Amino acid sequence: MSTADTRRTLEQAIADFNAAFTDPERREASLRLYDDAIVLHGYPPGVEGLDGARGFYGQIWDALPDGRLIGEDLIADDDRIATRFRLTGTHEGAPLL
Repeated sequence: MSTADTRRTLEQAIADFNAAFTDPERREASLRLYDDAIVLHGYPPGVEGLDGARGFYGQIWDALPDGRLIGEDLIADDDRIATRFRLTGTHEGAPLL
């Protein structure tokens, strides 16, 4: 697969994640992007593994039931990807971490 093809594939994966994250009926599906050993950097300490990610995002979904991710930047290099996004929503639940 070419670098351009890899980038398109990664961009599509992020777009699919954002769409599923935003749809309350598909939120759990957004976690399929992650490996079981995922470590979320830039979040509170201890957010490791798929169960950690599920718990962290569950708190966001509870606090922001209409939460929506908007992609800002995407950097892809070979099989690695980093993305910056904006989270919007109406805070209706418990305080976030």
